[in-house]
Amino acid sequence: MKIKKIKLRDYGPIKEFYLEPNNFNVIFGNNETGKTTLVEALTAILFKTRTRYGRPENISIELEKDKKIISLPASKQFNILPRTEIAPLLYVPSSESELYEKSDTQIKFWDSLKLMLSQTGSQIPFAVLIKKLREGIGYQPKQNDWKLEKKKLLENEDNRLTQLKNYIREIGEIEHKKKELKRLNENYNKLSETLEEIERSRKYKLYQYIKKIYNDYIDKKNSLTFYQRYSEEDLRQWQELEIKKNNIVNQSKRKEETEKEIQGLKEEYEQISRKLELIERYNIKTGLDKYKEIEKEPNYFYPIMIFLIGFITLILSFRLNFSILIPLTIFLISIISVTIVAIKKSQIRIKQYRKEQFVNDTKLILPEIQNFEDIEQKIQKLEDERIKINAIIDTKKGLLDNLNTTITREGIEKEIEELRKKTGCAEIGQLKEKIEEKNTIDKEIRGLGAELNKYLDEKDETKWQRLIDEKKVPPPIKEVEIDNAGEIEDELKKTKAEIDEIQTEIKVFDEVKKKQYDITDEKGILQEIAELENRLKNYTLELQAVKKAEEILNQMSNELDNFIENIVSGEDSLSEYFYEVTRKYKKIKIENQDFVAVDEEGNEYPINLLSSGARDQLLL
Repeated sequence: MKIKKIKLRDYGPIKEFYLEPNNFNVIFGNNETGKTTLVEALTAILFKTRTRYGRPENISIELEKDKKIISLPASKQFNILPRTEIAPLLYVPSSESELYEKSDTQIKFWDSLKLMLSQTGSQIPFAVLIKKLREGIGYQPKQNDWKLEKKKLLENEDNRLTQLKNYIREIGEIEHKKKELKRLNENYNKLSETLEEIERSRKYKLYQYIKKIYNDYIDKKNSLTFYQRYSEEDLRQWQELEIKKNNIVNQSKRKEETEKEIQGLKEEYEQISRKLELIERYNIKTGLDKYKEIEKEPNYFYPIMIFLIGFITLILSFRLNFSILIPLTIFLISIISVTIVAIKKSQIRIKQYRKEQFVNDTKLILPEIQNFEDIEQKIQKLEDERIKINAIIDTKKGLLDNLNTTITREGIEKEIEELRKKTGCAEIGQLKEKIEEKNTIDKEIRGLGAELNKYLDEKDETKWQRLIDEKKVPPPIKEVEIDNAGEIEDELKKTKAEIDEIQTEIKVFDEVKKKQYDITDEKGILQEIAELENRLKNYTLELQAVKKAEEILNQMSNELDNFIENIVSGEDSLSEYFYEVTRKYKKIKIENQDFVAVDEEGNEYPINLLSSGARDQLLL
């Protein structure tokens, strides 16, 4: 296989490169011009290795293999060369060469330079010394933490110490709970005794109560025999007689009142009849017809107008010399008209006078009338009133016939007297009171019987005395508040729950905790705790001592770094000589235990980004 053509653009320091190699080629140039970059680009394409500037984008390579031209990179994958470790053998920078041939750890020349400057004692670097100190106590130098075995040991011992302390603490709590359990048991027994005493007192009071109810029941039942003579039937009969008696009294009063009303109506009827007789006698109804319609008085207007026309015509006839006959005729007619009107008006006035005289005469009979029109209305009203009064009188007479009865008050009084003798009550009110008392006693007896049936669960009252005697209990030893039974029962339940809870906790501790904490000998717990605390304390002291030594060694390393800084900076320093060689990098400085090159524009380049030639010259 042979490289026929290489074309590369914009890769690292290379802007444009083109080469068609011959059989033997030498590429040379100043530092940082792209010699190493060209080789890195070829190896990146051919062997897919990682380089400082990554995979080149603008590159093309033509290879000749078996008389075939292959262009790279290609869309199709070609297995031209296997990706093996032979790729770095194409070029070997001197900075990557080994300083010592016989070394367990292959320390590169570059790393050995710093180790050589930081060694102490028998060629032991500070970092190695710090590492050995940490490893000596089981502390990991890189993770800044205990090694897994030591960490597990510390966790186990710390957990064991925590378990033992928890066990000691829980033993104290259990002892306290045992004392509390004793107190609760005493309180429980006391509450139980009080509750039993309350129950005895309750049974005794119940016996007393039932006995009292039974005695009241017997007393009420005995007293009820006294009220047997008072019956609801007698009361009902007495009430009916009182009603009949009151009805007779009321009927008598109503009869007298009706007779008086009939007498008054008859008198009123006679008065109206007399007035109507006078009206008939004096022909008032005829006068009404006679004076009902009177003509209206005639007016003089038209006769006077005719008279004036005749008078004017008469005057004109004298002046105008025409016939006087016509004016005289008109004048004569006007005089006749006036005369007729005057006579008519006189007749009408006479009628009106007589009408007024008729009204005044009628007022003597009917003084309440005011004018002619009231006469007819009043007469009609009197006739209607007479008919109405006559009807009322007939109705009252019928009612009066109904009020007549064959039952006498004396007969009713006699029956009432018999009831008085039978019941021993003078009045019906006394009988009512006695019956109410009887009903009250009977109701009380039923209530007492229901109470006894409820407490004795027996309806047969002949067995009640025996059942009550069976419930007899002795009186309580001391007085207790029965009303507090509910509170005491609640407190008893609460105390029992607390006792059960504490007993369970003690049982669990005895059966589970000892096994859980692996306790075989309680007497050796304190000694084991002291030993664990001492060991954990020593581990902490060891770590503090190592960290203190590490702090001292780091301080020495910093002083050495300052010494190295003086070597790489200033006059006659590494920076000055390196610039003379490269004419590009003005300064060399150390950051994070590594070299960094700074160019004239202030750009910084870590040592691994420099070309292999620049790194070799820096080392030299």
